[in-house]
Amino acid sequence: MVLIAVTAAVSYGCGETPNTEGEASPPAVSPAIGALEFTHGTNAAKSAAELAASECLVADEDTVLASDVDCILVDADGITIDLNRFTVHGAILGMSGWNDVQVTNGAVSNGAIILGARTVLSRLTVRDSDDFVVQLGFDSVISRSLFERNDVAVDLFWGNRIEVRECRFVENSIAINIASDNDSRVIGNRFEGNGVGVRVFDEDFVGSSGSRIVRNLFRDNDLGVYVLAQDEANDTEISWNLFRSNSSSGITVILGCSTDFSPLCGGRDTMIEKNLLLRNGDDPRTLTGGLPLPDDWQEYEVTPDDGLTVFAVDGAADGVTASRNVAIRNADLGIEAEGIVDGGANRAAKNGNPLECVGVSCS
Repeated sequence: MVLIAVTAAVSYGCGETPNTEGEASPPAVSPAIGALEFTHGTNAAKSAAELAASECLVADEDTVLASDVDCILVDADGITIDLNRFTVHGAILGMSGWNDVQVTNGAVSNGAIILGARTVLSRLTVRDSDDFVVQLGFDSVISRSLFERNDVAVDLFWGNRIEVRECRFVENSIAINIASDNDSRVIGNRFEGNGVGVRVFDEDFVGSSGSRIVRNLFRDNDLGVYVLAQDEANDTEISWNLFRSNSSSGITVILGCSTDFSPLCGGRDTMIEKNLLLRNGDDPRTLTGGLPLPDDWQEYEVTPDDGLTVFAVDGAADGVTASRNVAIRNADLGIEAEGIVDGGANRAAKNGNPLECVGVSCS
């Protein structure tokens, strides 16, 4: 891993959200993925008024499509929309009713799906869409669907306890973005050829805690799992995953530490265990951004080229534990994680750096 970090004092301008102490909070920092940055200030999904003007289908009862449509406005709770193998060439958007909705069996192209609590999405193909594509309320489930060539395919920002399972993500800029939601579940999915497979990022310095990323395949992505914990994003579990041939590290964790916002550092109680990290880091992407420090702001530049990379400021890494991971034939180290808790039984072999592991003992 190549690291460049410069610590500097920061002054914050007007127009920023005050914190609970009445002082200005720093703006959320979105780390660059190549030339792409995604934060929640604007969303290119069409507004309800724009969609209504385009003569969308209005679904106010159970609906089965008989042809392709330009867009769907959902105007009732508790309904099922069967796309019947047809395509929505635009958005599916909740209006006055949008909770407890099921959407299944078809495609959404060049649009978005924005619905409320307890939404169920299944057997969908979602492709070729800009900005934040799928945004759902709490207790929603996404399953057995394909997401390809989107900007941010699934954006977990507006609800909690959302589960994504048995889906395939191909060539998205960011496949799943956990940017505020707590208790997200990402289970049994395939991530192939994306910029980032799963990003865990407490964008507004709160939330994104309790994520479970379990039994997934991450192959040929720029980054497999990328955790950026500015001040929270705590209690993350990354376990039983296969990371193979990702251009950068299979798992990258970057941690901040700011007593201005809470008495503790970000990424507390993170557990990384029982993962197989194989042939990652051959063409690493450089990550840039900023992290909070007490009274300061640290800009960083990290090039992760290991199986697992953990970088922390101000001693923040001791909230992370790595245990029973296996790292083989990665470009630099199998595990590079100074200052973390060594949970034991990590193994490494035939990695590019003869040290094999730094920060934990590897057999």
